[in-house]
Amino acid sequence: MDPGTVLAIVSLALQVVKLADSVIDSFDRIQNAPRELRDFRQAVVRLQRHLEFLKADTSSFPPGELLHDDDVHEIEETLTLCKDLLQQHINLQRENFLVTSVVRGVWTFRNNQKLVKYKTRIDAHYTQILVPSWLRSLSARNASNNLLPSSAHEDTIVETEPDNNGTLDTSQNLSSSQYLVAPEHLQHITEKLEKLKTADDKEATEQTLRSIDYELRTCWTELGLVDESDNDDPVEYSFPTIKRKVVCLLQLPFTCPQKRIKNVD
Repeated sequence: MDPGTVLAIVSLALQVVKLADSVIDSFDRIQNAPRELRDFRQAVVRLQRHLEFLKADTSSFPPGELLHDDDVHEIEETLTLCKDLLQQHINLQRENFLVTSVVRGVWTFRNNQKLVKYKTRIDAHYTQILVPSWLRSLSARNASNNLLPSSAHEDTIVETEPDNNGTLDTSQNLSSSQYLVAPEHLQHITEKLEKLKTADDKEATEQTLRSIDYELRTCWTELGLVDESDNDDPVEYSFPTIKRKVVCLLQLPFTCPQKRIKNVD
């Protein structure tokens, strides 16, 4: 996979995030935006963040080897569909400067199911493509970290490589101190991926996705990809501050009308 293609996918994901923010902004209040739109936006930001970190990762596997052509094209197709859908709303705003709540309601009614469908696809890209790619990358880092002599490694280190499904074989006892990333993090992620396969509750699914996100953020911190002093919640992708379109009358310039005084003879 050409690195330029990975960069293009990252750029496309960022464009979708910005479009989603613009659509949410049109509802004046974040709470007024449909739940489907807000959930969709969170999923896209999560995908975009992981794509960026995967691109920036300098493990023994470059991003071009971690992401296969078919996977990247699949992500690109989904993001393009998302971009086109959101762009429809932006174009509607441009054509009608005063977009009424009725117009927004019609767009929402017509497209909410599409947002749910696209979010499901994005979550699938995250769990079936990006997370397994991270497992391969992190496992490769651990395998190449030869801190001890080869004789000392024979009884203490077991190289862990994910299978084709991105799962790890951690049946052997591993010593965390001998790895760049604690193997238990990789094990937890693998277990949660398995848990998602049987999840049928929306809230439970989202909670598991957030938990995987948190585990990966911990791995990034151990590798120095994320500053430990960064206090931002790694799984709370905050919404942008909405610019209110209402003009406060107190901020308008005020001029007192002058009264004409009649001259009394």
